[in-house]
Amino acid sequence: MFTNTNPLTPKLSANYIHNLTAILADSTSNFGSTAFSYSISNEPATVHDLLLQKSDGTYALAVWGDQVVGETVDVTVNLPRLTTVSVYDVTIGTSPVKAFNNISSVPVTITDHAVILEFK
Repeated sequence: MFTNTNPLTPKLSANYIHNLTAILADSTSNFGSTAFSYSISNEPATVHDLLLQKSDGTYALAVWGDQVVGETVDVTVNLPRLTTVSVYDVTIGTSPVKAFNNISSVPVTITDHAVILEFK
């Protein structure tokens, strides 16, 4: 049984939620959204996605899976045009773990937690 010796130490799940909300943070909700078409190749039923848009026009695509810890699924996110993509892992922090320039498809390994792809 795990005993936390310091009750003021945040749990890992709290850090992950903090990272997720920091990545998705926006300064205003005063904007009009625009449609964006994308697809995910090799997407099994255990992989889920949610497209969000920030007020500056930046899109944030959250992709996550229902896999057991340790299992992975490789998918490809297909975008309709060449763009710059930053990839965030909520378990690592609030800075991109990968960045791609002038691409229209992004290879993503899905594990047991969310990955955020940010692009305009």
